[in-house]
Amino acid sequence: MAHRHAGPVGGVVQRMKSSTDSDSDDELYERPSHFSAYAEKQMVTYYNSTNQTSDMKVEYQKNDLARCHVISFEQMRDWLLEFEADPTGNGGQFESVVMTFISASGNQKEIDAAYKAATAYTASVQTGGDFKPLGVKLLKKLFTIAYNLRPDNTTLNSYISGYLDPPLIGDQTGKLKRVPSEQRLMIEQLGPDAGTLLRSPRNQSRIISSSGPVAKGDLTPRSGNLLFGHDYDTRNIHSDNVWDLVYPGIKK
Repeated sequence: MAHRHAGPVGGVVQRMKSSTDSDSDDELYERPSHFSAYAEKQMVTYYNSTNQTSDMKVEYQKNDLARCHVISFEQMRDWLLEFEADPTGNGGQFESVVMTFISASGNQKEIDAAYKAATAYTASVQTGGDFKPLGVKLLKKLFTIAYNLRPDNTTLNSYISGYLDPPLIGDQTGKLKRVPSEQRLMIEQLGPDAGTLLRSPRNQSRIISSSGPVAKGDLTPRSGNLLFGHDYDTRNIHSDNVWDLVYPGIKK
């Protein structure tokens, strides 16, 4: 994997140590496997809105769709692991990051449940308690927050993996793409703590999202400045299916 670059300047930044770099599986929080009923309902709403349909459920396998996170589980897990490694130095930053993420939810029940879990976990870490079960509970709450989820392309989602995966929808003109306001504001507020974007490995001219690859000229000015000003990384493309989606009509 290449080094991460800082926005349009292209300066090399050392990649933050990921939780997946750990030597012991016992130290890792496991990825949850279930989503709340509210999150599932909101994903149906998102799917119908973006596809002009009125389906009662999302046919994920039939339509080659996955449940895609804007902020990845791996990034959320890193928030916790970095806090646990230095609860005094990272205490205020951790609380600010998590509360920024939680507060962007438009559902008060989600906000209250996640806030309660975050408060209990933070206090346990800072007092040397048995915090791991509380961390598991918090991650489950963060993992299923609805505004951070959407149905989108499963092939690109697998390629993006633990990177930042912004949703892209058409603007009012129908000519440009934009990041929806909730997610855009959340990425703006979190900054580097939102994670690292992927750009296309050839010339880094496109942002890779599960919604599809997009060049800066295909985005509204605000979304273009946000995404192309954000930290990014590149990955080699080994799959022909991924290549055809990132570089349609271009041979390897």
